Amino acid sequence: MRARPELRRWALDDLGPAERDEVFRSALDETHLPMTVRTAAGDGRFAADIRRSINGDLELVRTDYDGPACEGSRSADDLRRADRWRWGLLVVLEGRERIRHAGRDEVVGAGDLLLWSSDRPLRFTLPGSLRKLSLLVDGDALAAAVPRLECLAGRRIPAGGGAAAVLRDHLRALDREAPSMDDGTFGVMARGTFTLLAATLESTLAALGSGDDEATFARVEAYLRANLEDPQLRPAEVAHHHGLSERTLQRHFAARGTSPTEWIRDRRLEASRRDVAAAHPAETLTDIAFRWGFRDSAHFARLYKRRYGVSPSADRGRGPVADATDVA
Repeated sequence: MRARPELRRWALDDLGPAERDEVFRSALDETHLPMTVRTAAGDGRFAADIRRSINGDLELVRTDYDGPACEGSRSADDLRRADRWRWGLLVVLEGRERIRHAGRDEVVGAGDLLLWSSDRPLRFTLPGSLRKLSLLVDGDALAAAVPRLECLAGRRIPAGGGAAAVLRDHLRALDREAPSMDDGTFGVMARGTFTLLAATLESTLAALGSGDDEATFARVEAYLRANLEDPQLRPAEVAHHHGLSERTLQRHFAARGTSPTEWIRDRRLEASRRDVAAAHPAETLTDIAFRWGFRDSAHFARLYKRRYGVSPSADRGRGPVADATDVA
């Protein structure tokens, strides 16, 4: 029987606070390429388990993290420390991770995927517990297999059906079964994984459409941001203004994991949260809700609490919100 694929595991459960922080940083540096990592101070819960399966140019890393808030980055210095170019695919199994990469800022939730390149800076934030898989492949090989791959860097590929769901389930199974496979079997699986990854990315690019689609969406997005306070802002009106059918407008947003109605609601909630946080005593929450297109203050309060986990009244006057897209 051939040797098993190279496997390595880092477990932090039994380590002391100082040692576990150092081992955790070292493990992430080794398995996810060089990076700078910071964890919140404190002696509370901190458990992490990282294991890596390698076959040639393919690496599959499983990370189970249960600890304080954590953030990290790949700076210019970290990029220079990398020995070669890789594309990485993040697959969140449980929890959420915020990724800022290639000019995009995404919150990746359970079932979502996100593609990143090792030759670009990246920042991540974990609010707490996270279960994820990271697939790393040779950068030149994937770029040759999938033209226009750069268009997907830093873009969230939402949970759902289709090729992305097949790839996600395949990676979960590969992670689960890799320890029992010999090197030959794992090698065959690795080649199939690369093919499935390329097919999934091609499918995602096709759904996004051409560069003209990107320009159209940018114009639509700018128009929506400029008119968020208009209570009559509706998908039908937006589509008409841009010479699109409603179905085409829906397709643009569906390719990005949302809908026009959801996008408008989420941006209005973000804007209202900033105003709630900085509200003057003489300004009522109803005033703020109406300003941002919510015509029912009770409905606004329910949406707000569902999104941010706290009521508008409890959130009122706490001070400026640094970034409305923070993972919270």
